[in-house]
Amino acid sequence: MSKELWRSDRTWFKKISAYFKRLIIYLFSYKAKKHTTIDLASETKIILRTYDAYGDAIICTPFLRELKKHFPHLQIDLIVSKKNYDFFKENIYVNKLYIFSSSSTLKEYWMIFTKLRGNYNVLIDLWGKISISKIIAIRLLGVHQILGVSTEESYRHKYYIGTENLQCYDFVFGRNLSAHHRDRFLDFFNLLGINIDDKSYDIFYSEVYEKNAIEFIQRYRSYKFIIGFNYKGSRNANTMPVDFVIKTLRSLSTTYPDFLILLFFDSRHQDEAYFIKNKVQGDNVILQFETKKFLEFCALVKQCDVVITTGTSTLHVASAFNKYIIPLYPNAPYYRSFDPFSTLPIKILHKNNLEDLNPDDLDTIKDTIKEFYIYHKNK
Repeated sequence: MSKELWRSDRTWFKKISAYFKRLIIYLFSYKAKKHTTIDLASETKIILRTYDAYGDAIICTPFLRELKKHFPHLQIDLIVSKKNYDFFKENIYVNKLYIFSSSSTLKEYWMIFTKLRGNYNVLIDLWGKISISKIIAIRLLGVHQILGVSTEESYRHKYYIGTENLQCYDFVFGRNLSAHHRDRFLDFFNLLGINIDDKSYDIFYSEVYEKNAIEFIQRYRSYKFIIGFNYKGSRNANTMPVDFVIKTLRSLSTTYPDFLILLFFDSRHQDEAYFIKNKVQGDNVILQFETKKFLEFCALVKQCDVVITTGTSTLHVASAFNKYIIPLYPNAPYYRSFDPFSTLPIKILHKNNLEDLNPDDLDTIKDTIKEFYIYHKNK
């Protein structure tokens, strides 16, 4: 048993359970000899495994583009989750998609064994999380060479295993865990001596989504500046308190009556969004139309001039469309590795707990909006 697992504050039952799971992972990942060279030029197709979440899917897109750019002959196929299937389906650099969830089923294992086994020589694993189901799926795939991104700290605590600890990975890249996730993925190309200059994200979607988003915004074309406002993160730690959301929207609405404020929400929080809207009562504060797919939401974000967000997925969408961005999240290494980027100004408000948001933070948001608008107008 590893020292870290031994010293963990788990119960003895959980320690022993984790130990046996760790042992199974080591057994399934065993390979007598590793490859010492990478030769993608001689391959005709390649398969990749990606992350589940929307934001992480966006971060993967520069990797796909640059892989196709430098190896145009390669057919790029992906193993994806059901959640981000539609997102990757629109990507012009991807050929085929196969669904394999993190909570995998026998049907999905059977799909890998019958449809994919022996069809690929190389797997590039961009999903650094280590699990029994993942290792079994990799071995069922039957590839000769596996290249993987190093496991991030937040995933190592489960079994205290990183990608580089397993024999099945011939090459591991992205070992600088404090670097931006995008750069950790693109570190793969350093193994090949390829320098990557363009690190921008790609989002592709149907013209119908673009048309619907434009038509929706054009109803409010009299407004000078459009603010997209996302107050919900993937966890409570990066979700704004509702009372602060109401105060902020009221203040922005009265301070900037010529600006349109678009409040983002998903179907799970629709009632809360309507409650907020009714409390604010500003004519220039509107709710987005209900989107059924993530790419519909992306098309809406594209219509905004500035995006205020506590969620990293919205942050990455705004980065992809090169917007003014005001993200609010903790000043911690995990979040810094998801920082936004844009050629336009960005103002990050670091709060270790969004429950601590106060009037000074509201003033900062208002002043930043003004600065962005002046920059926008002068530009």
